[in-house]
Amino acid sequence: MDDTQVDWTKRIDTPAPASDSAPQPDAHASSQDERLARAERSLKRSKIALGVLAGVLVVAICAVTVVAFAAYQKLGELAASYAVLEQRADKAEQRAEASAGAAAGAGSWGSSDAAASDSEDAEPLRAADLTGIINQKWSNALRMLEAYGVDPNDLIIVTDDGGSVIDPGNWTVTMVTDIDDTGGVAVYLHHDIDWF
Repeated sequence: MDDTQVDWTKRIDTPAPASDSAPQPDAHASSQDERLARAERSLKRSKIALGVLAGVLVVAICAVTVVAFAAYQKLGELAASYAVLEQRADKAEQRAEASAGAAAGAGSWGSSDAAASDSEDAEPLRAADLTGIINQKWSNALRMLEAYGVDPNDLIIVTDDGGSVIDPGNWTVTMVTDIDDTGGVAVYLHHDIDWF
């Protein structure tokens, strides 16, 4: 038995290394998961960008609406001011025609009518007559105008914000000027309550 030798070692075949071209099931599944995760991240980013864009669009629409509304109000107030100026011009033209007609017809109608029309046009209202109302609340200035015998409807009211005067106690007279084109007087008011 000396010549016989038994090999007790067991031979284990090691698997051959996989080639790169052979598909591996785990690698394929993980690449699909990766692609799916990337698609989900891309979708989330797109949703966020779309939400931000929608928010910016809403803000822009609101801003345009506010600006358009303010411009519409200003146009309305300018149209009203223009109508007042046209009325003033018409009144001035009528006064000029009346005084010219009175001067031409003084011989036939007598001197009393000419004197009456001259007394009406002799002292037109000027801004210098109303300097006492400057820096007064408009409510107080209205009382002063009444004491002066001036009708506030004969004045052109210009507000600093273009708004209408609803509560005279919230406005202050800042300036009084003559308007040479129409012969009227403009009163400038400052709104004491700032809304913006």
